[in-house]
This record gives sequence, structure tokens and C-alpha cells, in this order.
Amino acid sequence: MLGIMPSRWANMERGWPLTMKVAWMLVKLVDGLSVSYLTHGTFGDVKPELREKLEALEDELFPSDSAINRRRNKEEKIKKLRSQLAELESELRPPVLRTGRVTKAGKGRPSLT
Repeated sequence: MLGIMPSRWANMERGWPLTMKVAWMLVKLVDGLSVSYLTHGTFGDVKPELREKLEALEDELFPSDSAINRRRNKEEKIKKLRSQLAELESELRPPVLRTGRVTKAGKGRPSLT
């Protein structure tokens, strides 16, 4: 199917480096796959349908890595957005005028508190 010896494929499954020749063979065989995903793990050029399948497979095979990292990235983005929102709210909030109450401050003298 791919045009390489089964022993070569088995070696790559055991951790031998993926050659560019085999990477290009896989890209031609699998619609939507990209060399950047195979070599660097980035989804930039991968078609959305394949991306969803690959993410689900990564979650299944490496739950401690991919799922936790994705969740951590989302949490960091949320924290950053909340911080930016708080800054914007403080910039847009009109100044608060403080009004004091008149109380007696000893010897019958009123003071503002």
C-alpha cells in the first residue's frame, strides 16, 4: 500500500526517525495530512476533518500529554482574556465620587468620614 518494506515500517513504529521520503508517501496517501504534522506535530496545514480525528486519536493514545496540554492552554487563554477584560472594564468605568457621612467627632464637631 505505501510501498515500503514491513520491517522499515516496524522500525519507525519502534522509534526510528521518519524519513522525508516516507513522510511524503504518507501525505500523498492520506488526504489532508501534512508533512509539518508528521515532523513537528503542528496542525497548521492539516484539513479540519482530519485534525479532529488526529486530536481524538492523540487523546486516546497519549491522554496525559495532549488532553492536559490542550486544557492547560485553554485555561491560560481564559486567564489572559479575563485579565484583559478587567483592564478594559477599569478603563471604561466612570470615576466614582465618594460622598461622606457627617458624624460627630467629639466635642460636638461634625466631620466627614
